[in-house]
Amino acid sequence: MFAVAFASGFFFSGARLLGSHFSLGVCAVSLSGVYSPAAILGMIAYYALCGELMLSVAHICSALLTAVLAVYIKKHNFNAPVVLSAGSCIIMLLVNSVEAVGKGYSGYMLAFNMIDALICAAVIFMASLLLEEYTVTGKLNISGSRGVFAGVIYIMLICALTSIPLPVDLGRVFGTVVLLYFAKKYRAVGGALIGVLTSFATALCIPSLAANTLIMSSSGLICGALFGISDLAAVSAYIISTLLSLSAVGINSDTFVMFWDIVIGSVICVILPADVFRAGRSFFTTAKSTVDLVGQTASSRLGYAAKTLSDVRRDISVISLKIGDRYKPLPLARRVDMNVCSKCECCELCRKRLSEHNKALEVLENISDSYGVVTLEDIDSFLPGCTKKPVIEAAFIRASDELAFERANDIAVSRMRELLCEQLLSMEELLGDMSNRVNHIKEVDELLCERAKELFDISGCKGARVCVYLNENRRMFVEAFVSGGIKSDLVRLTVRLSDIVGCDMELPSINVIGKVTRLIFTEKPELEADIATFQASCMGGEYCGDTVDTITLNESERYVILSDGMGTGERARLDSIFTVSLVRRLISSGISMKCTERLINSALSVKSWDESFSTLDIIKIDLFSHTASFLKAGAAASYIIRDGSVIKIASNTLPTGILTKCDPDVTQLKIDPGDMIIVTSDGVDESLLVGNESLASRLCSLSPDAAARLIGERAVGDNGREVIDDITVAVVGIGSCTV
Repeated sequence: MFAVAFASGFFFSGARLLGSHFSLGVCAVSLSGVYSPAAILGMIAYYALCGELMLSVAHICSALLTAVLAVYIKKHNFNAPVVLSAGSCIIMLLVNSVEAVGKGYSGYMLAFNMIDALICAAVIFMASLLLEEYTVTGKLNISGSRGVFAGVIYIMLICALTSIPLPVDLGRVFGTVVLLYFAKKYRAVGGALIGVLTSFATALCIPSLAANTLIMSSSGLICGALFGISDLAAVSAYIISTLLSLSAVGINSDTFVMFWDIVIGSVICVILPADVFRAGRSFFTTAKSTVDLVGQTASSRLGYAAKTLSDVRRDISVISLKIGDRYKPLPLARRVDMNVCSKCECCELCRKRLSEHNKALEVLENISDSYGVVTLEDIDSFLPGCTKKPVIEAAFIRASDELAFERANDIAVSRMRELLCEQLLSMEELLGDMSNRVNHIKEVDELLCERAKELFDISGCKGARVCVYLNENRRMFVEAFVSGGIKSDLVRLTVRLSDIVGCDMELPSINVIGKVTRLIFTEKPELEADIATFQASCMGGEYCGDTVDTITLNESERYVILSDGMGTGERARLDSIFTVSLVRRLISSGISMKCTERLINSALSVKSWDESFSTLDIIKIDLFSHTASFLKAGAAASYIIRDGSVIKIASNTLPTGILTKCDPDVTQLKIDPGDMIIVTSDGVDESLLVGNESLASRLCSLSPDAAARLIGERAVGDNGREVIDDITVAVVGIGSCTV
């Protein structure tokens, strides 16, 4: 920031307005805040280099006083844009007036100094507002009045760059780069607008350059219209139209300089990495579109619905606890006493020995609980004087049945409440997951959406719904929903779509539900993943109880799913297939790993106890963010082999479906090119990989297919058909994408 402040003070000090010095350097000092000393040093360095140090004392004095004002305003938290601009204007007017009186300036110079101060004050106000908004939103708003402010700042920047005495006009070179960017994003309107602003800025700085520079507006209009064909055609048309226009205007001293300015700017625009334009696309923002507002509203509604379900679930849990605390079933002794003893004609006699009577009934209750029945001999032993021993015996039997029924009913109701709470929690997480996905869409480009939709229509997918958006990581997505099948060449469609959005897109991932086909195009990631598997059945059986599957949600988001059915053979195989198929369907529809596991756990919780359960291992590999996430529910350890060392990822959770609520373990780690992710079932002993450096080093040099086969063969060993458990190995090799 110190270097930026120094550079802005240096370059802006040379700005000229109608051929005369302009106080734009004072604006740089005022906006630099705590770095204003660096901007002042930049001003002094420029004036000293040009030999104008003594002639620019007034500008330096204005800058020093403005820096003091800026620090004072910052310290006391005033309304910075208004106070800073007004204060700077007053300071420059006073200093310029003193200089005019002292040097005996003419009326023209006095008027120029006043206009200079007013323009600088306006620039300070506009730039302060834009910077203030940028610090909050992280984006530069170019819509409405903010767009006008941004245009004024752009004009001042071009004035400063054009004033630099070089063989080429840096203002026009920079203007060409900006023009081509806006022409690509906003087509003819963007190209023509930047061309006009650049021409106006050049005319303010050096009026003699206005005639040639005005050509940029018409050239920008032409190239903006051709960006729909290809980038190369648009840039070529821009250079050719500029050359033809210069020829039509006539040869002058600025003709060849203007042409080389255009060529240099075009070359810079072509060789700039795509990431620069992508960053620029996310840096600028316009007014909230209807799509953005609807997305925010949908996210808020989903979040509100999730919060409502959370409140309902909490209320049910509280009520269940209170009911459990308040309701205590009557013990057997109390039931028998109420139903028999209190109605007996000898009740008054028994009440005289109440404590002994109650103790006797409690002993009989303990006998009933221990042995399940109370006999006449038991009653005769502890209630020898009772005249209704058979009735007491029948009452204990009846009371035991009633109590057992009540307890069973209570357990069933409690179990239903637990399942209801778990289902509500699953719905809460599902809605929260959907809300997060909507909220992660940071910017929807409506113009690109329209152009992408036109491409799908031309390609034979009439009526396709297409959305082009950036997520919070500045990552470009194109999501399309097509009714019916895909009738176009996906390779050609992807290439043309890449030209439209301005970045390399991967071939789409395709998910078909009913008659609707969903296509997701994503930017090409820096990494790639190669997945291979190996399986062996227990005792050489026909069925392997493990099921492994992979999902390509998009080219940068891959999943490996492994489920180990409890036991072996066909029964275990069915359970693991059921679990994996559910995971595939849920994740393919866009549900997160953790929410998927909870939904599956709820589904498996209703299985009867004679049915088996299954472990669950989900590995999400994000090749764009260079991360791997491991979700484990009763699963065996997984491993990452990196540079010959082994990183173990283990878990102590239970398999899915055993308990109503059993949260899985989720671990996230960074991945790099050359890493190898190994996922195994419990048929592979940990000692095979942990502590075995020679095997780890050897695996690093193998392909994923060879590595999976080597680990599987080592796990089987010499046992052959006597392996006591099913064996499954999945290996993911991480490499760099080759272009």
